[in-house]
Amino acid sequence: MKKLLLILFLILLVPAAKAQNCTVNAGVDGTFCLYDSIRLNGFKAGLLSGSTRWSQVSGPSAIISNPLSLSSSVRGVVPGVYVFNLRSRCADGSNANDQITITVLNTSKANAGLDRVMCPSTGNLAANIPGTGETGSWSFVQNNGNFVINNNASPTSAFSTLNSNGGTSILRWTISNTNGCSSSDDVTFVNYGGVTPVRTQ
Repeated sequence: MKKLLLILFLILLVPAAKAQNCTVNAGVDGTFCLYDSIRLNGFKAGLLSGSTRWSQVSGPSAIISNPLSLSSSVRGVVPGVYVFNLRSRCADGSNANDQITITVLNTSKANAGLDRVMCPSTGNLAANIPGTGETGSWSFVQNNGNFVINNNASPTSAFSTLNSNGGTSILRWTISNTNGCSSSDDVTFVNYGGVTPVRTQ
């Protein structure tokens, strides 16, 4: 009985632990491709006494566009793993923290080359070459200029525009990475139509 009373006395001497009266949530971990738009979207609740702020904990250097906003874009990233922390000051003086991990995967940025205006003729496309572990492919957004691509997988494929009444063709160059990322770019060819000019010596 004496031992039980001693335990109860000791419990009364120890102050009760205080729970935080505010909370923050940094969101769900995510994976992005290099040229995706990356945005931090946090939440907060409870009694707060100060501003809520984003900060970077680890990973390559990145720019948090608006660290004092719950929703902020992240710029200047390179492939790698980033950890961001969302912190807020509670009214009871404690700090609420939560972290989110963002993984950025590498991919090349597609470049389909310069737009062209031409009479019916032949030539070569001028897209950029895919990187290691990547493939490229041409497709048509529209083909009103009777455009023909000889090799859809070649960035510099030969092409021809047939004699016709002319029209506009929009080609899309897409680079796909084995990690699931891809990027694309469009190029426009305006075919004036008619027949190929005859050149005399």
